[in-house]
Amino acid sequence: MSKRRTFTPEFKSRVVLEELTGVKDKAEICREYQLRPQVFARWRAEFVERAPEIFATERSRGDEQER
Repeated sequence: MSKRRTFTPEFKSRVVLEELTGVKDKAEICREYQLRPQVFARWRAEFVERAPEIFATERSRGDEQER
């Protein structure tokens, strides 16, 4: 039985950013890291969906600092 690989959030972010910034295209990334295109597409969709949370967190930190 094959063992499932696990990836850290940092790795997923780095890989998705490689594609979003144009460093590599999706096919190159999937070949290099031996990922299925469906897995990469899911990571990218999740990254883009959650991106606004980064900025929302910054605002709430600013509110706490003002107090």
